[in-house]
Amino acid sequence: MGTIRIDLNAIHPRLAQVARQLSSEFDMLLIYSGYRGFAEQEADKSAGYSKAGGGHSHHNWGIAMDFCYNQSGNMYPASFMRQISARAKQLGLGWGGDWTDFVDQPHLYLPDWGDTPTPLINKYGLDGYNAFKATWGGSAQPTAPAKSKVTKLLAGGNVLVQAGQIHANNYAGANVDEDGYRGTATKTAGIKVLQTALNADYGSRLNIDGSFGTASQKALKGHFVEHSEKQFLVTALQILLLLKGYNPNGVENPGSFGTGLKNAVRQYQKEHGLSVDGVAGFATFMSLIS
Repeated sequence: MGTIRIDLNAIHPRLAQVARQLSSEFDMLLIYSGYRGFAEQEADKSAGYSKAGGGHSHHNWGIAMDFCYNQSGNMYPASFMRQISARAKQLGLGWGGDWTDFVDQPHLYLPDWGDTPTPLINKYGLDGYNAFKATWGGSAQPTAPAKSKVTKLLAGGNVLVQAGQIHANNYAGANVDEDGYRGTATKTAGIKVLQTALNADYGSRLNIDGSFGTASQKALKGHFVEHSEKQFLVTALQILLLLKGYNPNGVENPGSFGTGLKNAVRQYQKEHGLSVDGVAGFATFMSLIS
């Protein structure tokens, strides 16, 4: 089962149906952007992710969704994008990857109104989403949809941090915005990941509260992971490295500590004044969650 992180009630019912169908067929599919308000659309345009301003994107009308491969590293591998888009087109959607003036491979849309929503703008006005939504067969007084947790990577964000946020939400229910920024909420998410792993591996019975206090530190002391080990603490290590902007060369559940991960740990240790041994122990983990 794939992952849907958009408000399906905010997009056209036929598009929502396809989203559910694709999610049921592709385990590594992440649908991360659906309806967008004007401010979010303008931010996307400013960041270079779209050439359409507010009102001129399919997203502003609830007739588009964006997707990617739900794993760290390259989240837009060409073969995966082609596979998903081919199936989506079989289900009646259009694909932005077929466009020539602005190729948008993550973009899937209902093609009923063409490659732009100009017919909808002409009928309902530039800010006519609610009037258009009223024709879908839902409430006669539609309300503005909730903002999706996931949009595209925000301007200045780090794609590795964003991947870590996605994994933190999936693994530990961290409920952090997947925007590529390492702020306070993202640090808290990392602590929740580590607490979740300590409970899974050692039965530590920690509260998954994002506060690494005395009980959490006591649970971590004496434990470490190194090359060739496979356990949930390795999963935590992989996610924590992503949240710091380092590539662990994959995230698994439970995690396998391979050579690529060892090299990432050594690089992190070297750049953060830690003993460079490729082993993740108390000092390394405490640094990663700081």
